Amino acid sequence: MKYYFSFVILALSVAGLHAQTPCFDASLVDPTGFCPLVFDPVCGCDGLTYDNWCFAEVTGGNTSWVDGPCSFSSSDCLDLAPVDFGACEMVMGIVVIDGQCSYLSGCGWEVDGVDYSAYGFESMADCANACPENVSCFDLTEMDFG
Repeated sequence: MKYYFSFVILALSVAGLHAQTPCFDASLVDPTGFCPLVFDPVCGCDGLTYDNWCFAEVTGGNTSWVDGPCSFSSSDCLDLAPVDFGACEMVMGIVVIDGQCSYLSGCGWEVDGVDYSAYGFESMADCANACPENVSCFDLTEMDFG
């Protein structure tokens, strides 16, 4: 009972911290919920690393996450395709999208309280050098260059 009371206090404290974060949904937090003990880390939209998506949702109340731990470094080569940066046409930088170094456009680097700017690169060359396994190669032998 003592541990249950401590957990409830902790959960309420965490809920209070996350109340300002749009990616938090209190209805997802379930102190009795069971998650598989599979280590497949995800970075919750709250900027915290969880063991897997289930822990991000059930213990953190996260409504979204991306695969991999939160280290916030461009060398992570995190694929930002699942992140919605908004429908603005502003070019924000170069990131990995769908496994390729690409220009990113959107309304700003912060989405649901998480700043993704650390995942950006200064140039295509920097991205290709840091993330060589993500760079797609194209066979140009069949291409008609006019």
